[in-house]
Amino acid sequence: SGVTRMPHAPPRVNFTKILLPFRLKLIGVKEPYRIELSITALEEGTYRVFWGVNIKAFHQVLRAPEEWFLTAYSHGNLFGKEKCVEFGDIKTIKKGEDEDLLIE
Repeated sequence: SGVTRMPHAPPRVNFTKILLPFRLKLIGVKEPYRIELSITALEEGTYRVFWGVNIKAFHQVLRAPEEWFLTAYSHGNLFGKEKCVEFGDIKTIKKGEDEDLLIE
């Protein structure tokens, strides 16, 4: 009996360079689990902080359809239960506005 070879192409995500609508600046690491960041909005929008995200769940979200992403983003933990340690509230930020984030 022989082996039949089947062509297999694993799913891929083709990354492209994009301009992000914000800038992040690391202010400092005060303790091993306490990080201070500054976010500057290049355009008006919203943001939400997710902490301790499972990398496999992160890659699934990257491949998700935009409509699903927008719904999940506005309704809670878009990474799923047990796949993200903590997530914050949705916050609005205006163009040119700076906001400091403390992640503990």
